[in-house]
Amino acid sequence: MIVRDEELVGWPPERIHFSRLKNIAQSPAHFRTGYLPEDDDTPARRFGSAVHVLALGGEVVRFEGERKGNPWAAFKGLVAGEEHVIFDGPHRGKAWAAAKKEAEGRLIVSSDDLEAARVAVEVQSRRRAAGRYLAPVVTSSEYERAKRCADAVRANEDAVALLNGPTEVPLRWRFLERDCGGQLDAMPRRIVSDLKTVTCADPDWFPRHALKMYYHVQLEWYRVGAVENGHLVDDCAIVAVETKPPFAVTCFVLTARVLEAARRQLRLWMERLLACERAGTWPEYVQSRVELDLPEEDLVLDFTDYAA
Repeated sequence: MIVRDEELVGWPPERIHFSRLKNIAQSPAHFRTGYLPEDDDTPARRFGSAVHVLALGGEVVRFEGERKGNPWAAFKGLVAGEEHVIFDGPHRGKAWAAAKKEAEGRLIVSSDDLEAARVAVEVQSRRRAAGRYLAPVVTSSEYERAKRCADAVRANEDAVALLNGPTEVPLRWRFLERDCGGQLDAMPRRIVSDLKTVTCADPDWFPRHALKMYYHVQLEWYRVGAVENGHLVDDCAIVAVETKPPFAVTCFVLTARVLEAARRQLRLWMERLLACERAGTWPEYVQSRVELDLPEEDLVLDFTDYAA
């Protein structure tokens, strides 16, 4: 698939964020196509974002209704800050036709729509002013489920200790002469903490999942950002909460060994990124033919089933 630069959003990137950087672990080509437009407004992402915001003591945006029809379109547009015109009549007849013509493609809302979105707009305005990511927009049912999950986090003493202090901390820094950015979940008492919503928080299962998802490299990314902003950091921790009842919570502190591996991995990714930017090329996995063979362990013959 040939992807043109004009199909990408925010390309070339002025500032590197971990959510995009980790794609370079697969290949530089995957890093580049990570800037293709995508729908971030999925139920799973809304739920995860809502749990984060609620567990960290923030506000989410609630919509009292179903995510469809004119009320939802008006609410969503107003919260996003779209230009709009007000029309309180029925959506038919000459008056409606005149309103659409006057709007010239802008969002058409009623006075009731404005009132319904007023609190939500205020919430997003406060978050923009603080330099934070915007709050997720959830329905009442989505809110109730996310709140139960967040309440489980707040009821766990270890989790509270790791998530108290400054939360949703926006950071900007330079690493290997490249502009970088991110938002810390929490930074209590010289600890960089990250909250993860997961299917399983079992201590015997989660560490393998965390390494596979590069959570340790993400924590090192945040640690570098915190240090470059003048903060002292002694430890990195993950608070993992399951997304279904009983919403089990497990807290993990990263060892020195796993953090050292994360430092090497992060530097490798950044050096690969800088090399691709200098060359102006974004290669895939390989540029030549590859032999397909059996792994060495599969070549060992086993005759035990045929022993007399």
